[in-house]
Formats: sequence, structure tokens, C-alpha cells
Amino acid sequence: MGGKEWSRMSIRPRSSRGRILLAAAAALAVLTAGRAPAASSRTLSSDERAWSVGNSLVSTVLRYTDDGRIVTIELRDRSRGVDWASTAGGLGFRIILRTPSPDAPADADPSVFDAVTLTEGSTWDLVRATTKPAPDGTVRFDLVLASREAPVSVTWSLVCHPDSPVFRSSVAVSNTGAHRVLLDVVDGLDAGLTAAGGALSSLTVNNFNWSQPATSFQTSQATLDPGGPVLARTGPGGNQAAWLALRSSKWNAGVFAGWEWSGPGLLAASAAADGTTRLGVGFAPATFAHVLQPSETFASPTAFLGVFSGDLDAAGAATRVFVDRRIAPPLPALDFPWAGFDTWGYSLEIDQPTVEVLIDRAAALGVETFTLDAGWFSRLGDWLVDPQRFPGGLEALAARAHGQGMRFGLWIALGAADPASQVVQEHPEWVARAGGQPVTTDMGGVALCLADPDVRAWILAQVDRLVTEGSLDWLVHDFTVITACDEPGHSHQAGDGAWASTAGYYAVLDEIRRRHPKLVLENCWDGGSLFDFGMVARHDTSATSDRDDAYGNQRAIYGGTYLVPPRYLDKYVGDDGTPDVYRFLSALPGGPLLLMGQLTNWSPDTEAAAKAALALFKQTRAINRDGAVYHLTDQPGTGPVAAVESYDARTRAGTIVAWGAQNATPNVTSATRVLPVGLAASALYDVSVSMSLSTARALQALPTETGANLMSTGIMLGLPPTDGAALVTLSALSARR
Repeated sequence: MGGKEWSRMSIRPRSSRGRILLAAAAALAVLTAGRAPAASSRTLSSDERAWSVGNSLVSTVLRYTDDGRIVTIELRDRSRGVDWASTAGGLGFRIILRTPSPDAPADADPSVFDAVTLTEGSTWDLVRATTKPAPDGTVRFDLVLASREAPVSVTWSLVCHPDSPVFRSSVAVSNTGAHRVLLDVVDGLDAGLTAAGGALSSLTVNNFNWSQPATSFQTSQATLDPGGPVLARTGPGGNQAAWLALRSSKWNAGVFAGWEWSGPGLLAASAAADGTTRLGVGFAPATFAHVLQPSETFASPTAFLGVFSGDLDAAGAATRVFVDRRIAPPLPALDFPWAGFDTWGYSLEIDQPTVEVLIDRAAALGVETFTLDAGWFSRLGDWLVDPQRFPGGLEALAARAHGQGMRFGLWIALGAADPASQVVQEHPEWVARAGGQPVTTDMGGVALCLADPDVRAWILAQVDRLVTEGSLDWLVHDFTVITACDEPGHSHQAGDGAWASTAGYYAVLDEIRRRHPKLVLENCWDGGSLFDFGMVARHDTSATSDRDDAYGNQRAIYGGTYLVPPRYLDKYVGDDGTPDVYRFLSALPGGPLLLMGQLTNWSPDTEAAAKAALALFKQTRAINRDGAVYHLTDQPGTGPVAAVESYDARTRAGTIVAWGAQNATPNVTSATRVLPVGLAASALYDVSVSMSLSTARALQALPTETGANLMSTGIMLGLPPTDGAALVTLSALSARR
């Protein structure tokens, strides 16, 4: 043992793992069937007042009652036969509005009147119910209701796809009266869940937040007790991603919810005294107020609710499959995610000679995409190349990168500008303001109000020019673009600036993708501070931690894989002071691996480690992108070792990355038993520990072994707990008959 002291620790599957695998296998069989059955919506009653919506995985039954209410009769996980609907709830929505009395003057301010709360359980006149099937088997069910309590009508929409145990829900409110109506709350999802499954436990995931950077992508679990809600505050300034899972240990099953919106939001789960649970998704309180004129309609963002069987890994698996198939854009290339280099390790101190050297040296390491970060422009917001530092412009740098076989990318801050920039000097009215003061950004900039169509047109013109000048393959955008602007005279109302600028932000991104369909878009909102499913729909990948450190990357991989496909979790590897092998292996799984160190100051050993890391990343990226993700331990930082597995059942190949904990006892090597899961029990696997990039060694012979034996006896590694890391690969050779 080389005179070293040894400690022993075993990484074991968590509770109910065997049942999870059986449930996951059953679900996968349905999801991957060659001809998945279509979703459906049908009328169940002769009086056409009861309807069923769903597919082979999930279904709901709604009924219009004699007293004018909508009741959810069931919300069923069909793979388990579990009905999640409470006797007083199930799927629903929530609207809070203020409307003047009929005898009020036409110009009356509705904000001074009492609020009216409308839910599916309020009293309604049924206008119509319609079903709209799509060629891919998706069905949309629209229920149109006229309120008996306020001068509005509501269209409640449920969308169900044939291959996902998920409902997408939204509501549109129309003002049918003669006076203005003030909308305070428009929640597209407000579900009531049964108490029959017992107390529910919750899981939320943080996003990156500069005020608490050490908690980025940290997962939080809690038991729902009456009076103690679980909240996920999302969007600008929020600490959590727009996803929440609830699980019943009694049923070994649960539900998950998400929001397809990047503005300020709140996902809230609260238990009542009778044990039932309310689950709501919508705008964050006090961030939204919208005046609806007569005959106008306002549509809420879309929320979704899904069911799963198993533990919280199963919630993540169901979410990722749904997001990958129904929200995310297609892969930009078959070999995506890519290995890259970004110049921000040099901050703003870059020029053409330096970047040319970096391009050459990055190419020699095996980099596939090279990104010119901030520092290339003369002034924030003017988006013109600094002619003193870059006399050859973007054209010369792009040509050099392309000549080395790399793609070329550019950093930009869409919607941010220096107060001295030409755009602000010529259009001061474009600046977003709150309380009369400009909304500020990093680098001394101010935000432009993206609710303004003229601002959006100007931004798109800059992007078009830069894409052409730089022959861009990749565009990363940063800084604050969603603002609570309340400036009078802007093309939004005083209380809906965050909603309007979010819609404007989406309009810009959608138009960029339409005009430049081959351009890869990376979200870098303040370094990973915006994780929601509206973001996912409009980007190919996203930054996760602006600290660019090993521990942040580990947490992003661990926590982020509960809610998004791994390709959305790009990891920047900076010179954080940790050993080379450790920081590179801390970024191996997930999405793009992006080097961001001072390459020209690296030692030969660091260059060799980086080159080995990029080679391993390319060898394993398909498995890490397409495979099921298993969290083999608790999250990084809570134990001596953290480990995450990716396993692709189609190719029967997998990887396990294990990391030693921060601040562990030095000079003590941990004998760590890693127990893989999800393998084919009868298949024979070749198991190896990477020696090209590792601080670990196998403590036992690794013969070819069956999946069943590997899952029961595991793989013993000698892993230093401080700055120790290992990559284990598993590859099936054959299957016993």
C-alpha cells in the first residue's frame, strides 16, 4: 500500500433502485417503440360535459358540473395506476383580476377595486370544448369558459404528446366587458394533489447566482409539512431553476413541474392540513400587472406537469426525455457537444497577435470551436471591432480558426450598452428604466428595453452584420436583457415590463435562429443564472457557472442533469488552482467542455492533461449526451466522494466519473467502491479506469464481468479524496444466453 493510510467507503445505489430500473425500462420500452400510440382527447358523456385527455402514460378526466364548475375526476399515472388528483383539485389554473363595477366611469382605475380570484372551480358557462390533433400524434384540448363572476372568458389549453407522461397547460384571458380589467395573476398551472400517497418530499435545483456562487446547482430536498411551502424562485434574481419534483415514498412515484418562461417566476408546493398538496406555476408575486382593454386577450406562459415512477432520478429521467423530444431544438451537429476554448481567461486584455497564438495552440490541443470573448469591441453596445487591437477585424481571426479546422464564436451582450455608446447617445429613450433610473448591467453598461420593436430591430441588425463579418458558427450572449422597466412611453405597461421584455428577448432569439439556422446559440445570462425551459427552447447549450471552477462544474453536472439534457450544461474550465487532472475531469460529462485558462502560461504538463481531457471528452460525449444519468451518491460536497454515471442502453456503454470532495483529509487515499446501475444484467462488460487522465487506480483486477455482478459487487477504486478524480468506462462485449 506504499505506506499510505487507507480508509474505506462504498458508493451504493439509493433506496428503491431495483424498482426504479424496472419502471424505467418499462417506460423506455414505451418511449422507444417504433410506433408510439397517439395522444387523444375524447368526450365521455352524452351531454358532452366530460372529457378525457391523455396517452398511454398519463391521462386526466375533466367534467363540467351542474353548478358550473370544472372538476378533475382523475390525474392518472397509467404505468402505475396511481391517481394523483385530489377530491377538490387535480389539474387547474388560477387568475386574479380586478375589474370596475358596471356603473363605474369608462376611465376608472381597476387597481382600486377588489380582487376576484378565478380557478377551474369557480362558476362558469361552458362555451365549447375542442380537440386539435397534430400529425405527430400530439393533441391539444381547449376548454372555453365564460365567467359568471367577472366580465372575462378563459381558454384553458392542455397539450399532450404521444411519447411523454406530461401535460402542458396554459390559459388565455379575454376581456368581454366594457371596462378595463387589471390582471394580477395568470398562472397556467395550479394543481391539487391527493393525500393518499402520504407526505411528499420535494427536490429543487439552484441555478448560478453571483450573490451565492458556492451554492450553484445545489440540490435541496425537503418534506412538505402544512405551513411550510417549498418555493423555487426563478428568472432574473431568482436562485432556483424553473423545475420542481414531488415524490411519495409510499407509492414510490411522483410528479414534476416546470415553466417555459424566463421572466420572474415562482413554482410553489404547499401541503394543507388534510394532507393534500397544491402545486402552482406562474409569475412571481408583485412582478406582474397587466391592464386588459375591452376585447383584448392575454395568454399565460406554458407550464408543464408530468408523472414518474421511482425515486428522484426517475423524475430527472422523465423530465430530460420530455425536454429533449418536445422543447429543445435539434442537435446542431451529430458530434455536438464540442470541445472549445474561450479567451475570457485573459479578461479584456486581448489583441490580434495574442488571439492568433491562442488559435494555433488551441487547435494543437484538439479544440473544435474557438470563441472570442469580451474585449474585441471598442465600446460596449457599439459592437464594432477595436481597430487598434484588431486591425484585421473579425474576418482575419475567423479565417485563421477555420483554417485550423475549428469553428469560430463570438461573445456579445445583447441589449446592453455603455452610456457613452453611439446607440445610447442617439436613442436615450431606448434605455430601460425602473423608478426613473437606468437599469444597469456589468461593465458599466445600461440595459436597453427589449419590449421596444425598434430596439429589437437594431440588435438584429448588429447580429446580422457580425455573423457575416466573422463568418460566425457560435454566438454566446450575456448580461441583463429581462428588466422590470416601468418607463412611461415605452411599448409596454408600467406593471408588465418584465413580461414584455421577456417576450421581446424571445422575439430576438427566435428571429436570430430563423435568419441564421446553423448558428449555435449559447445562453450565458450572468454566467448561468437563467435556467428554465423557455431558455432551453431557444438555445443549444448554456453556461452553468461563471466562476469557471472545478467544484462549480461538478455541481452543475450533478444538479443540472435532473432538469435538462446533458448537452445544455456547458462547463468553463478556468485556472482555478486545482490540479490539472482534477479540474479537467470535473468538466468531462455533460455539454461542451470549454477551456478558459491562460493557455500561453500553461506548463507542458498542463497542456498534456488538457489534450488528454479533450480526447476523452470526444470519446465519451455520445454516451454522456444520450445516456441515462444516475446520481450514484449525494451531491458534491456532502461526502468524501461524488459520482455520476451515464449509461446508453442502446449501445450498452457507460461512463462513471468520481470526484474527491473539497476540503477532505489530505494524504489519505479512499478505497471507494463504485456500484454502477442500469446495466443489462446478462451482458458481459469490459471495465477500465482511464489512465491517460486520472488520479485513481483500480484496487482489484477488472476482468470482463456481467452487468448483474458489477451492480452487486461494484468496482473498487483507490481515489485520493482531495483533488482526486477518476473516469471509469463500461462497454458490453456480449450477452449470455
